[in-house]
Amino acid sequence: GTARTGYAYCFASSPERIEVKKFGGAENDQKTLTNLLLHEDGSFCSFGHEARTTYYEDAGKGLSNKLFFQNFKMELAGEPADLMTKKIKALNGKEHSLKSVFVHTLRYVREEALKEVSRAVPDGITRNQVHWVLTIPAIWRDSAKSFMRTCAVEAGLISQRDSQSLVLALEPEAACLSTEKAGNFLAAGDKFMVLDCGGGTVDITMHRVRSKAPFRLEEIAVADGGAWGSTYIDKNFELFIEQLITTPHWKVFCETPFYVELMESWEKVKLNFRVDDTASRPINLSLISEVLGDKVTFKERIDLHNASHKKDLTLRGRTILLIPPALIREFHEVVVKKTVQCVLGLCQAHLPKYVFMVGGFSESDHLQHQLKGMLTTPTRKVIVPMRPGLAVVKGAVLFGVSRDAFASRMLRYTYGTSTNIQFNAANKIHTGLSPETYRTYMQNGSPVVYVTGMFQLFAAKESAIFVTEAGMQGRGSVTIPIDRKRRVDENAVTCEFCFGDTEIVVTVVNEDGAKETHVIDFNV
Repeated sequence: GTARTGYAYCFASSPERIEVKKFGGAENDQKTLTNLLLHEDGSFCSFGHEARTTYYEDAGKGLSNKLFFQNFKMELAGEPADLMTKKIKALNGKEHSLKSVFVHTLRYVREEALKEVSRAVPDGITRNQVHWVLTIPAIWRDSAKSFMRTCAVEAGLISQRDSQSLVLALEPEAACLSTEKAGNFLAAGDKFMVLDCGGGTVDITMHRVRSKAPFRLEEIAVADGGAWGSTYIDKNFELFIEQLITTPHWKVFCETPFYVELMESWEKVKLNFRVDDTASRPINLSLISEVLGDKVTFKERIDLHNASHKKDLTLRGRTILLIPPALIREFHEVVVKKTVQCVLGLCQAHLPKYVFMVGGFSESDHLQHQLKGMLTTPTRKVIVPMRPGLAVVKGAVLFGVSRDAFASRMLRYTYGTSTNIQFNAANKIHTGLSPETYRTYMQNGSPVVYVTGMFQLFAAKESAIFVTEAGMQGRGSVTIPIDRKRRVDENAVTCEFCFGDTEIVVTVVNEDGAKETHVIDFNV
């Protein structure tokens, strides 16, 4: 996850028994922080709470050459480009490969998981004996999914990219399985929404129950949501501190380990904040003094801030800032407002009977109160399962055991291939095109003219004829192996594209009946 990482597992012999284990110095909730620490040369140092602790300790010794990363999952949100070569900045401002950061993270979790599972097996467990399920937001684009699969290969979860020993699970879908298993709320025909409020994203899916036995769901709306997770409340707090101490001073402070410690203290305020709180919450600004010294006088800065922003901030002693509850609600407001707007639109269009709130951010009392108040009606209930922060990781195991629960999914795009079609003078579409559109091939010793760049439609939201039309983009590729010892006319293959899974999968069958499965690569 964006803020925290966890893993769960079951044995094939007892799929009902799901274990969630602490690791990486995890404290509560059986998850550790999604924090990665690398040595200066890019080699692995530590992960999770241990990474943060090590970074603090090194700073206390005057050592700050290590690379500390957090919230890096959000680099894959939206329409990311050039993920394979993208660089991100560590806390100290040094750049490092995004792919390397993900590979180190996945490799660490893989090693911890295998170590834990092997304790219960006399001869241990190897990666080839494991069916891996990696969770991703439902709103992620195909390129981000492809990137995760590529990183999983380099991290050693699977040996080759097309391996079916790894599946990607959409986080709200996974949470839906664990929530229904725990509460048995749904009946055949029911429509429901899963609202997965996490650290980086709010992820929304909507389904109808096709049948209960077997349990089958069909998606009734394209996955929706956006980058409105709890880390964006953190950004509002950061902006407030930046305004308080000025941007130049804030930039200097952010490149030090004390920034991480300040955000950790804010995290406790955010998690413990309740909707009916009336008392101000303290934040110790002495961490800023450690970096800036006498360059900032907090009393003067607070007086100026109160005057220019019409606030009522107070200082206890020289460095303890008291944040009034009204200001904390302001930090939440933008995130809550965007979520409510999106959810209300979907509810009005599809009339779900239930809204399941899952994800770590759903444990927020303030968020629960706001959403329940706005979404609950006589015909719609908002349900928060026990420990919503574990709903996704537990559900991922259930998804790995039974992937056929999701009978259909909605398409985000129109999909097809760029293909060459033999020229037909009677077809008006084929005539009058630019010269570079035509290509001549030798076929049985004779030249045959083809029209190139034609769009072969597979799965449609809209129609198109040429791949060069407005709005059309080359997104991915798949390479189909052929037997080069055979003649061309003996190398015919049948390709079947499956669009209903979490990734687009191509099954290839040759004339001998041999079958191969390939996952389309969207990072080309």
